[in-house]
Amino acid sequence: LTRGFSIAQLLFAIAFIPAMLMFGAVSTITSWQRTQEIDRDIEYRGRVLATALAEGAVFGMVTGDKAALAEAITTIQRADPDLASLSVLDPDGRVIATSGLAPPGRDDVPFDQPIHLGTLPSDALTLDFPAATVQPSKAPTPRILGTARIVLTKALLVHAHRRALALSAALTLAAAV
Repeated sequence: LTRGFSIAQLLFAIAFIPAMLMFGAVSTITSWQRTQEIDRDIEYRGRVLATALAEGAVFGMVTGDKAALAEAITTIQRADPDLASLSVLDPDGRVIATSGLAPPGRDDVPFDQPIHLGTLPSDALTLDFPAATVQPSKAPTPRILGTARIVLTKALLVHAHRRALALSAALTLAAAV
């Protein structure tokens, strides 16, 4: 044996060093995977929530009813704690209704969805035509009434990820000792 080190110290080093190397490798891989998962989750939720806000804001945009717009915003905001802000903009980009005017953070991700006023094709409601003579009509171009903008923050998800990483580090250290 090497002089100056006790058997207990050598056994501890033999157990501790591989455990720390394994922890480092596993933590790096799981951290990267979790970051990718958070990005995918934010992207999906952002698109869904922006679409929901756009659909919910159509009535308020058509009628000019700001109370209906505020209700659409409040309903969507209750759905997700990661929402930093929601806004409904007119076609020129001016804010009509908004909620959660928090200053943008580095973990904030914006999503915009046009608010469309769709119409049915002119022959969509015709019921008395022979099936052989039906000609498909071109879908009319929807009129854009404005934009629904939401901003999601990754801060809560990233904080939870860091907390889980710290817990796994503590468990690894406890197991090595």
